[in-house]
Formats: sequence, structure tokens, C-alpha cells
Amino acid sequence: MTRQTSIDVYREIKEQGLISKMQFEVYDKAFEFGPITQGETWDEHFSDLQRHTVAPRFAEMKKIGILAVVGKRKCRYSGRICEEWDVTSKRPVTIAPTKSKDKIIAELQAENKELRKKLGLQERKPSAKQNPLIPMRQAGLFNESKS
Repeated sequence: MTRQTSIDVYREIKEQGLISKMQFEVYDKAFEFGPITQGETWDEHFSDLQRHTVAPRFAEMKKIGILAVVGKRKCRYSGRICEEWDVTSKRPVTIAPTKSKDKIIAELQAENKELRKKLGLQERKPSAKQNPLIPMRQAGLFNESKS
């Protein structure tokens, strides 16, 4: 029953394009040849690509639930004990996007503005060259201690 469920999920992922092209290529090999190690996947199916193009796809797909570590054994490629990967019977879960750098900066600036207001400090627009720790030192919020 598990393998049939995996087949259904495989078809759904393929038909609906639920993962990136490179992820699907790695997923396809894990489906066809799994359980398989990362090294074997690269060596036997993607040796024309750089290994760092293939290896990260495993963690990405583990994160969304469609690949899983199912054991450990000696890898045919490296000769070392490595994790074996195989497809799961789960559909990919959507991962909430992380905050952008600009969003984080905006939130920190708003928090800084609120703290300055509470401490009775003037609002300052820092120049690009200004050390951001100087206003914190002046407010006594940052204490450098050298060990």
C-alpha cells in the first residue's frame, strides 16, 4: 500500500509541477532507484553536474516531506557509511516564506524608534558610515566588556 501511495504522490508531483525541475530530477532518481545515498545519486545519475547542485535538493525535499532518511549503509560511491534516502507517501507541504532582509530591517528600525521614544532619546537618522552601536552606547543599552 505504501508504494502505491508513493506512486500516486509521484504522479501528482510530476503532473502539477509541485517542486522545482532539479528537485524533481533528484526525486525521480530516488523514486526509481531508492533507497539511495546522495553520493550514489550524484555519481550514477548526475556526474555531469557539480555535486553541490544535487546534494542540497535532498535537504530541501526532506523539509517539505517528500524524501526521508530510511537507514544507513555503506555507499557504493564513497565507501563510507551514509544515509539512505527514499521517497515518502506524503504530498509536499508548503513552507512559509522567511522574512526578507528589508522586512527584518524595517521591523528593527520600528523597534528602535519605539525604544528611543520610551527612553526619551531623539530620533536620529543614521548615516551609512555611522556605527549603529554608538546610539546604543549613549543610551547605556550596550556594554562592551573585554575579557
